[in-house]
Parts: sequence; C-alpha cells; structure tokens
Amino acid sequence: MLLLRNPSIRLLFAGQALYWSCSIIGITLTALVGLQLAPLNGLATLPLCIWMLGNLFSVQPLSRFMQRHGRRPGLMLGAGAGLVGGLLSS
Repeated sequence: MLLLRNPSIRLLFAGQALYWSCSIIGITLTALVGLQLAPLNGLATLPLCIWMLGNLFSVQPLSRFMQRHGRRPGLMLGAGAGLVGGLLSS
C-alpha cells in the first residue's frame, strides 16, 4: 500500500496497464484482420509473426546504439523508424 501513495508509481502502473491493454488488442486484431484478408487460414498470423521477429532482431542493435549514443538519439531513431514504417504502410 505504501507504493501506491507515490504518484510516480501510480503513473508508471497506469502506463504499463495501458501498454499491455493496447498490445493485447493489437495482437487480437492483427490475427482477426489477417484471417479475413489472407488467402489461406495458415497465413492469418504472418503479419504478427513478422512484427515479433522484427522486435526480436532489433532489440540488441538498438540497445547497443543507445549505450553508445544515449537514450534521446535512440528514441528519436525509433520514432523516425515508426514514422517511415507508418508511411510505407499507408
């Protein structure tokens, strides 16, 4: 109970809860939309698989980049990559 009195802990808790809610919704919707769009049912979760593999293979190089250059440039690189990915998707 003492931890919940700290406003920073409450903010982190709320942020983590929202993150996991969005992640679960995204995973569910990716599979459902893929099921409707894929020509074969076995390909329904291919976009989710590619997303997870992209996360897996990018963690170590990005952590090395952030160790060398700092968090701000690393987060800016991530935001830029997200922007490029969003533009390519649209």
